[in-house]
Amino acid sequence: REGTVRAAHPWSASTSPAGMGEVTDKNGKVVVRKQSRPIGEFGGNFGCFFWILFIPTAIYYFYGCMVLHQGRLAVPDGKFWYDLYYTLPEGIAIRPTWKATVAIVVWVVFQAAMEIFIPAKICEGVTLKNGNKLKYPMNGLAAFGLSHLVPYALCFFGLLDPYFIWSNMGALLTVGVILAKLMALWLYIDFGLLWWRHVDDPEFEEDWGVFHLSECINDYFLGVCRNPRLFHRWLEVPFDLKRFWNARPGLTLWVVANQSYIAAMYFGCHLTADGQAQCAATGDWSRVSYGACVVAFAHWYYIFDY
Repeated sequence: REGTVRAAHPWSASTSPAGMGEVTDKNGKVVVRKQSRPIGEFGGNFGCFFWILFIPTAIYYFYGCMVLHQGRLAVPDGKFWYDLYYTLPEGIAIRPTWKATVAIVVWVVFQAAMEIFIPAKICEGVTLKNGNKLKYPMNGLAAFGLSHLVPYALCFFGLLDPYFIWSNMGALLTVGVILAKLMALWLYIDFGLLWWRHVDDPEFEEDWGVFHLSECINDYFLGVCRNPRLFHRWLEVPFDLKRFWNARPGLTLWVVANQSYIAAMYFGCHLTADGQAQCAATGDWSRVSYGACVVAFAHWYYIFDY
């Protein structure tokens, strides 16, 4: 499946065909690439570096305002960040935990298994630059339903606290950030620097991969390919990473997290005066606001319709 490289691969400032040697596909045709991706969006390297740091920092800040200051804006001084990372109880603090790590890994594997194994109608996507149309399994509605049924069943049988996300949100945020950074790095290396390994994939296009190492931060943030896929040899429809990460683990978790937070309201979950997480043994719907239900339903319907 991998393309053939007919010359050595000198690691230079450029990873264009001229810099890497002649690359051919399985039919012996020389692969010609052309940089037709937008360059300089979001401010180029400097702008992308800013957004890489700013986005998780902003999320941490507003999360800290909620758990430390009851939603009031606060000055993000040293004490703010110290309390957010160290003082808050495990799970609610933004320091990563093994529990949060296992939870995210299980959730992602669960979503991937549904994407791959739930029987589905196969539909074609839009025409790519190379003239191909990729196939997609349309089993999102079934996966969306199971994504609710399984957590609800675990809660019913006492294997999972319904307010699990509330009580572990800080750690889940950090583990999610780490996973996203590692995933972006892997994509940059595998589909960017080692683009020639994918020239025989039907989704490979002229502007795939890294063209210049000087654009590394820009490429890391914006991506080096549009439809990276895995398991071509084993699956009738290869596993599409872009669609998966866009639609399955994140958007579905969004609505499930909303419901976990409503459960936290129902059980009166709060931080005590000494900073410990506490939830009542029994629930009370009077604790749940009408606004929270409306927002949760609006989010739920948006993803259901997605």
